[in-house]
Amino acid sequence: MSGQPAASSSQTEVVVGRRYLAVINGTRTRAKGFIFAKGIEKDRAEYFVHISGVKDEWLWEALTEGDGISCEVQVTPKGLRAHAVRRATEAEQATIDDACNSEEENRGNR
Repeated sequence: MSGQPAASSSQTEVVVGRRYLAVINGTRTRAKGFIFAKGIEKDRAEYFVHISGVKDEWLWEALTEGDGISCEVQVTPKGLRAHAVRRATEAEQATIDDACNSEEENRGNR
């Protein structure tokens, strides 16, 4: 950790220097230079993902709905913004898949 204090945006506490896992939840706005991702933390925060925050141009074009990403998160006046975005590793993707499956099971039990 960087030792820097955490910042808050609504109910999401963001720790500077920490990587967060998220799943791409829509690519309709890719042509406009941004997409959105949903975090897997318990609050399921939504992250704004701008093309400038994706490390590799090829990744920007390759991301599709349901893909897992790893990113750092910034608190901005407009909400949470993902930066230093990269594709999730195999182990991170397994964690993302487990979280998404748990969420679906919880929805089915309501």
